[in-house]
Amino acid sequence: MTYQNLPLKIIIPACLLIILFAGYQLLINPLKQQLTHVQQQTTTLQQQLTKLNQQVRDLNKAKIIQPDSYTKKLEQQISINKMIDSIITLANAKKVGVKSLNPEPSIHEKGLSQQQLTLVVQGNYHSLLAFIQNLMQMPIFIVIENFELSKPNAESSLLLQMRLIVYSTGAPKNA
Repeated sequence: MTYQNLPLKIIIPACLLIILFAGYQLLINPLKQQLTHVQQQTTTLQQQLTKLNQQVRDLNKAKIIQPDSYTKKLEQQISINKMIDSIITLANAKKVGVKSLNPEPSIHEKGLSQQQLTLVVQGNYHSLLAFIQNLMQMPIFIVIENFELSKPNAESSLLLQMRLIVYSTGAPKNA
């Protein structure tokens, strides 16, 4: 070994180390950060998937929609007067004021009857919610359309306007 070659023997490995370090910092480190980010996203997605699967299992256990109950509801004969009385009684029980209840002419075709009503009720949020929930649990098949919730002014309670469509397989009765 001569002293003249020593600087090259030190400079070349030092340059190689600098190039390796710079390459690591410029190429490998960003890739490691991306990999960590992808792993975090994968974990988050797995947690969300687990949560969604649990929600589906819970819904399947609850069996919210039961076709038999719809069939039974459809088989109920519509009595317009009794239906109106039932809605008013339900509204009073839930502390909801009936502002208007307007039945429209019933439609009967192909074995299916349809009675439409426009209903406007007034009450606080919880009373209106309880009213709607109990309305949907009535022994007749009801569909709510054109649901509009408003607050006429700051001091008043909420105003709920909706169209109810009551279906049955029998012809409507007026008694």
